[in-house]
Amino acid sequence: IMDIKVRLFAIGASGNSERTLTLDDGASVADALNNLNIGDAEAYLTLLGEASVPMAERGECIIKDGDVLTVFPPIKGG
Repeated sequence: IMDIKVRLFAIGASGNSERTLTLDDGASVADALNNLNIGDAEAYLTLLGEASVPMAERGECIIKDGDVLTVFPPIKGG
């Protein structure tokens, strides 16, 4: 079992938030997003620490205890 910090920007009713998420050892970025009920359409950009994790690599990118996962939606506007 491990704890990570999750930072969400402009996702959900609360807008920006930061929370601790408890996951099983060996969990991936995709596992964390699934745990948060965040799909690929909402999680346009994900960072693990300061490194970008492309959508195609989220299932293979393993999270470690204490990591910080940051999630941004697509940029919209005009």
